[in-house]
Amino acid sequence: ELCGKFFTRAGHLKKHQLFHSRVKAYSCDLCGQTFAQNGDLQKHLVTHSGIKAYSCDFCGKSFSDKHNRNIHLRIHTGIDVSCCDQCGKLFTTDAQLQQHMFSHTEERPYKCDLCEKTFKSPNQLKKHQQIHTRKSL
Repeated sequence: ELCGKFFTRAGHLKKHQLFHSRVKAYSCDLCGQTFAQNGDLQKHLVTHSGIKAYSCDFCGKSFSDKHNRNIHLRIHTGIDVSCCDQCGKLFTTDAQLQQHMFSHTEERPYKCDLCEKTFKSPNQLKKHQQIHTRKSL
C-alpha cells in the first residue's frame, strides 16, 4: 500500500511494514540505539563485542559486518565510488563525501544542545556529547 512493493509471503510483508511504521521496539542495552527488528538488534550487538570476523583482502582492515566490508571493498576496486574534487579522497557513499566536504570549509553545522559547541561531523558531536553524559552519572 505505501510503497508499491509486493511480497509472496505474509511474513515478509509484515517485516517490511515495520520499516514504514517507524516503530522500533528493540533497544540495545549497551548504547540505547533502537531497531524495528530483533535480527537487526542482534547484528548490532556484534559491534559491541569487538569481534571483527570480516576482513578486507586488499588492506587487512576488519569489520564486524559482512555488508560493511563489502562496501569498503569498493574503495579498492574503484567501483561505485565518489571522489572529492578538492583532495582526491575516495568515498563509498555520497553522504560520506558530503560529510567530508566540511573538512575543506569552516562550516560547523552540528551543534551541541547542551553547551552550544559546534562540530563539522555528527560523529564529532556524538563523541563530545559523551562528556555531558559522563558528568551526569
